[in-house]
Amino acid sequence: MFDLTEENPYRIELWGDEVDSIRSFDVLSQRSVEKLQTLRIFPATEFVLDDETIEKGIKRLEKEAAVQEKRLRENFRTEEAHRISGMVKELKEQLLEFQSKVNLESYVHYFFEDTMSLCGLLLRRQKMSPGNGLIFFVDEPERIREHADAVELEFTESMKQRLEKGYILPGQMKELFTQCYNHPSICVWGLSNEITMDGAGDPDMIRQHRVLNDLVHEMDKTRPTTLACITMCGMDEEIVHISDVVSYNHYFGWYGGSME
Repeated sequence: MFDLTEENPYRIELWGDEVDSIRSFDVLSQRSVEKLQTLRIFPATEFVLDDETIEKGIKRLEKEAAVQEKRLRENFRTEEAHRISGMVKELKEQLLEFQSKVNLESYVHYFFEDTMSLCGLLLRRQKMSPGNGLIFFVDEPERIREHADAVELEFTESMKQRLEKGYILPGQMKELFTQCYNHPSICVWGLSNEITMDGAGDPDMIRQHRVLNDLVHEMDKTRPTTLACITMCGMDEEIVHISDVVSYNHYFGWYGGSME
């Protein structure tokens, strides 16, 4: 048995239905390293799902997939609709037939209504037991912030593109909000950035932005939404007025015009 948390694997010898011995051993030599009386095995995945949780999660997935598939087919995007349907069927087979729970991170909110970060967990335990001596250090916070912002931007843009092409469900976008919901610097949610560069009249793009806008308002009723249009996009375009705030990226002196 190979435990992800230990350097050496374990060999468990049985005598009938009883455990005769437990030993850790060296992989290369196959020789025993240590004889053990007890063994604690940690899960091989972060998701520990019981049958009831799996059943409820699959129902949520299938319900949302059916709605998204219908929307895509109504807009004659049969390839994307087929992709969504196949993705959920494959995930269902993975969970029920093969009992595999790997790579479920992006589906976490279908199985668990509430999640918590490591920092949040540590802070909650500190409040529950003020005298436990917990000290939480953040080394090089500015460097961590810069890296986190870069990862967040890349992840956000990737998720938006994947949603439009039918690779993910709308509910998976919720992960963006749960990660950043309590960030003090966020005053408005961005739906997209310069997506109108190749044109603003695509019906599918407009429809997906309405879906995103509704999703954001459902999850956060306190902050407005916006999408960053580029200079060439006219103010009379429909997509400009989907969000609460109209935003434009102008590059005077860079792509056109001149700086004084």
